[in-house]
Amino acid sequence: LCTLALAVWYMTLAADFHKLINIARVFFSLPRGTTLVTSEGNKLKLCEVSLCRLALASVIMMLRLAVWSLLAWYGTLFLVYTSSMQDLLLNCVALEIILNIDDLIFSCFA
Repeated sequence: LCTLALAVWYMTLAADFHKLINIARVFFSLPRGTTLVTSEGNKLKLCEVSLCRLALASVIMMLRLAVWSLLAWYGTLFLVYTSSMQDLLLNCVALEIILNIDDLIFSCFA
C-alpha cells in the first residue's frame, strides 16, 4: 500500500509540475511591451506583458518551484516513514490538501 500511495503522490506532483510549466510557457510566449489586457465578453485576455511583470512572474514561478521541490522531498519522506495503514491514508489526504489548497482558495474567491 505504501508503494501505491507513493505512486499516487508522484502522479499528483507530476500534474502540478505540468501545470506550473504550462503557466511559464504561456507567460514567456506573450509579446513584450506595455501590459495590455483586452476584454472579450466576460473574459479578460492578456495580450502583452511588460518586462517588469514578466520578471515578477518569473520570481513567483521560481518560488513556487522551490516550494514544489521541498514538498516533493519531504512529502515522500513523510509517506515512507508512516508506520500504520490508517496514518498512511490520512497522510496522503493531508499532502493532497497541502498541494491543492491554493487552487481551492482561488476557485472559491475568484
